[in-house]
Amino acid sequence: GGTCAHGGFGFNAVEYVESAPVCTRQSYPYRALDAGTCDVSGCSEAVPKGKITSVVRLRFTWNADAQNERTLQQRLFYQPVAIGLRTSLAFHFYESGVFHGPCDSEDGESLVNHEVLFVGYGRTEGSGYWLVKNSWGLTWGEYGYMKLAQAPGERGWGLCNIYDDAWYPVVGDGFGPPTPPTGCCDGCPGSAFCSPVSGSCYESKNKDYYESCPVDPSPSPTACCAGCPGSPFC
Repeated sequence: GGTCAHGGFGFNAVEYVESAPVCTRQSYPYRALDAGTCDVSGCSEAVPKGKITSVVRLRFTWNADAQNERTLQQRLFYQPVAIGLRTSLAFHFYESGVFHGPCDSEDGESLVNHEVLFVGYGRTEGSGYWLVKNSWGLTWGEYGYMKLAQAPGERGWGLCNIYDDAWYPVVGDGFGPPTPPTGCCDGCPGSAFCSPVSGSCYESKNKDYYESCPVDPSPSPTACCAGCPGSPFC
């Protein structure tokens, strides 16, 4: 498989899965290692080999943040996008809320030094943000996610240079998403949402990572109705 030494680029990862299956996170979890090789021989396949047919790079325009925002939002309407960006110590120690920078890395030169997955966007307290999925575990940020401000950067490529390096895969026809694994919803019958962290049940989605739970539209009969078969009321 491909090498994992010294990190890598989003394009290489997306290009790699053109010729290899995509594993489920449960069967092939992320491990923070500086070396090693990709080994998919024993994983459960989420996307079979050959279903990713091509890799497309999003094209952005220098110093055109409003236009670039629309371009990225339009693509995120259909699927997540792998994006290279510039991180900093403030980025590394992010905990919650909307991150407004700074994004200057220690080397002071590179435009991109990390790869993440953009999965959506929204607004909170009057501020637009990108919802970013990182790969540093569930204890980083908001359960592994960050809200990155939709804001101009110092070099004309958006905050943290997000408009410099963006890729997404094209998946062939006839492929549907796998059945999601059993999660916290099993312990929350009748609730609209649940937390995969604590297992608690909620009626509203207060956190981005809460899971949506199916609610049975047919309420179960009350206790007295069960004792009145054939009667319309009890």
